[in-house]
Order: sequence, then structure tokens, then C-alpha cells
Amino acid sequence: MKYKVELTQDARLDLLAIIGFYQQTAGDSIAKSMLAVIQTALESLEELPTRGHKPHELHSIRTATELEVIVDRYRIIYLLKNETVFVIAIFDGRQDVKTHLSKRRSRLYQKI
Repeated sequence: MKYKVELTQDARLDLLAIIGFYQQTAGDSIAKSMLAVIQTALESLEELPTRGHKPHELHSIRTATELEVIVDRYRIIYLLKNETVFVIAIFDGRQDVKTHLSKRRSRLYQKI
């Protein structure tokens, strides 16, 4: 079964910020390489979305249903609903998930 992968507006902005950071600090070729790595991880969710795990920071929140995959130094946070993978965040693994997602959760669940 092939799942549909959709990036929320916030996730798209995250990805643009990551690529912009690499363009400014390391150049276009490194930025393109990082984009390819992240895109490959996103595409892999079409086939195996259940391979992700619940972020350890969210284990204490029983209602949290977010999953994550880690690629390079980035965490891709997503929700699996029916046959769609909703990517809600892509961010540096050194950032705190709770802080990062707290701003997004309420408006996200209204849309999905």
C-alpha cells in the first residue's frame, strides 16, 4: 500500500529554512545534497510510514500520536491518518520537540 505524504505549511517553511541555512553557510551544492537526503526520507514514508517511532519527549503525553524519523541531524515529525502521512515539522535534532510542536499542535489538529 502506498501512502500519500503531505507537508503542512509549517513543515514546508521548516524545509525552506533548512535549505536556506545551508545555502548561506555551505553553498548551493551542500544545500541541494541536504534537500535530496530529506526528500528521500520523505519519499520513504510513502511505503513505510509505520517505521517511525514516537519521539521520546512525547511519551508522557498519552494523547500524542506523532511519529518521527531521523535523517542526518534532522527530525521529521509526522502524523499518520488513514492513508496519508502529514509531515508537521522538520527540524534540527538538537531542538526540543515539545517546544517546537506546542505552537503547532492546536491549529494542526483543527485542519486534519
